[in-house]
Amino acid sequence: MKRLAAATAMVAALTGTANAAKGWDCVEEKSAGIHYYEDDKTWSTAPFLADAKFFVEPVAENNETIKWLVGRIGDVLVASCGPSAPSGLIVCQAADRHFMLDTKSLKFQFYYFGSYLFHSNNLQPSDAFVSIGRCSPR
Repeated sequence: MKRLAAATAMVAALTGTANAAKGWDCVEEKSAGIHYYEDDKTWSTAPFLADAKFFVEPVAENNETIKWLVGRIGDVLVASCGPSAPSGLIVCQAADRHFMLDTKSLKFQFYYFGSYLFHSNNLQPSDAFVSIGRCSPR
């Protein structure tokens, strides 16, 4: 019985390692934030469509600081990520967004900061939102 439990744990560990090496596909489940209404120049809370699909994949070349890349499936790169923490958390950042993946629970959070802080006369404000979802191994 002990051998079976040890073998099962070893297979689970190896499977998780193999899946981590390939990355994850992630799907938004819920999203909410604030929207800028140009007509009256005001911000207000708003629901957002949660339909984005992301990928998290390892960087092909040996890079000390960037270990993972996050992008929208069929679209653009979202952010670059450092190595995963011992807790299993991968933190990804770009100037106006953060993506965090818990590789153990396979849950993620995505934050888009919009341009509320960076608004200038040349730029129109954009929405700011947070979304949550789940990932599956590739």
